[in-house]
Amino acid sequence: MLAFRADKTLLASRSENLLQRLLLIRADPYPTHFQVTRRSVLGGERHAVPKSSEKQSLQAMEYLMKRREFLTGASALVLFQSPRPVSAQTTIPDLLAPGPLPEKSFGNLDAPVTIIEYASLTCPHCRAFHIDTWPAIKEKYVDTGKVRFIMREFPFDPRASAGFMLARCAGDDKWYATIDVLYRSQDRWARVSDPTTALKSVMGMTGMTGDAVETCLKDQSLLEKITAIAEAGKGFGVDSTPSFFINGKMQKGALTLEKFSEIIDPLVAAAKKP
Repeated sequence: MLAFRADKTLLASRSENLLQRLLLIRADPYPTHFQVTRRSVLGGERHAVPKSSEKQSLQAMEYLMKRREFLTGASALVLFQSPRPVSAQTTIPDLLAPGPLPEKSFGNLDAPVTIIEYASLTCPHCRAFHIDTWPAIKEKYVDTGKVRFIMREFPFDPRASAGFMLARCAGDDKWYATIDVLYRSQDRWARVSDPTTALKSVMGMTGMTGDAVETCLKDQSLLEKITAIAEAGKGFGVDSTPSFFINGKMQKGALTLEKFSEIIDPLVAAAKKP
């Protein structure tokens, strides 16, 4: 199990401004692919930014400088033990080891296939998977008892962390509905100039008040737990979103239903053999 250390004095002295720091940086403005390198920078991630133009390169440099400043000063800064090398064999028991927060899963616990998704709420590819592919997977495999599907947090930026925190604060009965509305309204809050007001507006659709939003986003313990889930994912080799582990084998990218079927169907058939 991952252990972490934090400067309690720093965290306590800055807890009141967590909301402002959490939303300081806009979501990654380069939506073609969300990816980070393996090496953490002060408990955060180094983004691999697409190289397309000098202007974008300058924007990327400014973005990363601001992000480093955020990570240096934010109470979200948590120093983790070094994750396992990517080359280490990932087993299903490793992946299913209890984490700091309850799992959000769908389907039969005894299903022959287990899929674990690591996603970021500000990732356009994750949004596309959630809206276009996930419903079909749920209908074809989850609802029929063939697949257990687990969704895990892997935020790439402070706003994604904020969204995941709000989903957890919404409660178990509203968690999925909150995730759904945040994906579907991604353009309204993930890359706007006033994310606090935008998130309050979006969360109003779930019944959460503006005061409740601010209270949730000041929950340092919850932020640390979500960060720990992402750090554990990096320990399994996750460096882009969405990433899936299908019976322990990693698949990267927003796979189509057809691609999922190519992988899942043989596993289900093998499980039926005596």
